[in-house]
Amino acid sequence: MNDLMTKMEKPGTVIVPRINRTHELHLHLQGLKAQGHAILIDEMGDPLAPSGDLIVYHYLTCTACKKGAI
Repeated sequence: MNDLMTKMEKPGTVIVPRINRTHELHLHLQGLKAQGHAILIDEMGDPLAPSGDLIVYHYLTCTACKKGAI
């Protein structure tokens, strides 16, 4: 799970399998948002057969990353 968290710290898209939905993941994402990172979290899947996986978008235009927050 640490590799997923590391990937989220850089701009790009990360798919988080449903099994990794833990409290630590939530805290990490909230910490990134608190630092001013442009992050959007959405649940992905087909409406007829939802998977429950999360998709995390860390925008390429994130100003916090450009300033070097992490």
